[in-house]
Amino acid sequence: MTEKMFSRHQFPAAVSEVADWLAASDYHKAGAVRAVHYGSRAEWWLDLSGLGYPIQAVKISLNPEFPAAPCELFVDPKHCLALPHVEEDGRVCLATAPRPEDYVSPITAVAVALDQFSTQLLHKSNSPLWIEREFHQERASYWNRFNLQALEARGARPPPRVTFVDVPAVDSWMEGSIAAYVRTSSKRQRIAVQVVTSKDHDPDALAKRHSWAEGTFMRGSSIFIRLPEAQLWTPATWPQTFQEIVNLAHSATGGELSLETWLRSAASAVHEGPAGNNKVALGQQPLLVVFALGTELYGYQLSPPAVSIVETLHVTPIIIHRIDPQWIFARDHATAVVNQRLSKRVLLLGCGSLGCQVAEVLARSGVGKIDIVDMEIFDGPNISRHVLGMSAVRRGKAPSVAACITKEIPRIVVQGFAETAQRWVLEHCKPGKHDLVIDCTADSGVRQFLALNRDRLLGDVPVAHAWVEPFCSATHVVASMLDAPWPATDPVHPNVSAATYPASTKVQLPACSDGFHPYGSSDIMQAAGFCSERIISIIDRPLEVSTVWSYVRSQAFFDGLGVPGIETNPIVPSQGAPNDGISITRRLVDLLGKE
Repeated sequence: MTEKMFSRHQFPAAVSEVADWLAASDYHKAGAVRAVHYGSRAEWWLDLSGLGYPIQAVKISLNPEFPAAPCELFVDPKHCLALPHVEEDGRVCLATAPRPEDYVSPITAVAVALDQFSTQLLHKSNSPLWIEREFHQERASYWNRFNLQALEARGARPPPRVTFVDVPAVDSWMEGSIAAYVRTSSKRQRIAVQVVTSKDHDPDALAKRHSWAEGTFMRGSSIFIRLPEAQLWTPATWPQTFQEIVNLAHSATGGELSLETWLRSAASAVHEGPAGNNKVALGQQPLLVVFALGTELYGYQLSPPAVSIVETLHVTPIIIHRIDPQWIFARDHATAVVNQRLSKRVLLLGCGSLGCQVAEVLARSGVGKIDIVDMEIFDGPNISRHVLGMSAVRRGKAPSVAACITKEIPRIVVQGFAETAQRWVLEHCKPGKHDLVIDCTADSGVRQFLALNRDRLLGDVPVAHAWVEPFCSATHVVASMLDAPWPATDPVHPNVSAATYPASTKVQLPACSDGFHPYGSSDIMQAAGFCSERIISIIDRPLEVSTVWSYVRSQAFFDGLGVPGIETNPIVPSQGAPNDGISITRRLVDLLGKE
């Protein structure tokens, strides 16, 4: 066949080739091919009823983007949750993707799809063991489909639209608290958001922190039950009734937990609370049972919790969205590192274009407590290279960055202080208060102040100075211990820096000592990534020796600036394109020895 490429306007030609191929196939000879036209799609049904499989027919469907979009196969939607890899609308999901050769031969795309369907689903569909194994291996996906089916069932009680859960790892079972919110516009009084925490945390405070607490507030109770690792979680084993939930909870806890007893206790605890704290009628407070299996959580909303008729409780499966630190910071990977970071307290001096991004990376890495100090006001021109935007204009940088992180990242405690670094350190610091001090002010006066006072005010903790040179031509992180500190003489040049720059590189503004060095958002993001990576390494591992990390652009970068009077130092690489650079690690004591 002559090579040719298909595009959307050539779709009819591709359909014609596939139709001719199907007409000459064994399917057609058996009378099993039936063409169907639906809108702009081309579709054919293949009759499989004589093969002895649960699937009686399969539909080939090509949309107008074919073969840029893959060939799709559909079976009867009744097979959803009866056979693996079948979605709610009957679409067969076997991770088929378009390939370059499909553009040359669209027939190949259909043939490959049918072959995958036969080998990966049809020929295995009579095996109960295979079905069970496939469902369990991809249980989270099938649980989502189960929720959709339950929601669409006639007479189904609408579950909360979103359920956020922040609880620690469950060993056996534990109780939790719920804060739920019903929008005033909801005719069916459906919960818009419910937030679930352990008993020692306030879910309402968490909801308010992240702007979820909108509407009528209801307080409820939850219970979390750890399932054994050998527990199968498939459509055949999911509890469908309240009694099945009771039985599974009893079995998983070795008979220790009685859900009926917990329900009575939960209902009494809610309605005997302070008046006005729970605006919900008796028998309607949110109640949630959550089963934990591996890293997943599977929830059942219970209603109504009338104590006298617990046997008739209605159960609704729901999707759980985990927001606990182990999940949001590491997806349950390297949880020991996450726990260690959560225990750390960091002082960040300066949250300009570099410091603000370092603060955000620290928070998103799970550093538990961050104090940010910066006296400057955020203004319009800062937007081009800062994490803040228009909503923060004319507000303090430090409080605004702290408020932004607090709203967007759970569990992290961030405080912003609109003060000078020197004053705040003098008034608030003492040895042992922080585990790391980061200076992103790029201010020689701050570096000198810290060098002269670190023993008295900071103690034996690492101090990291981070800054960028003009044009972001070089980025430096100097991390020092008390026994080899950054000296008060502040020898930035020539021991550390990549170059010296004429005064004209700073753009002067018509105000006292006001001006800026030009660089873009991508430049400072690259610098912030370099700095943050090194700073995180100090938090994760003890700093063994005072170290200087530098990222230096190539000589071609300096030459391309077109700025006369720049004198580069030997650390600038002579080779490389303008966007190239190198990373250098040096010992601070070696650099100081050159002074």
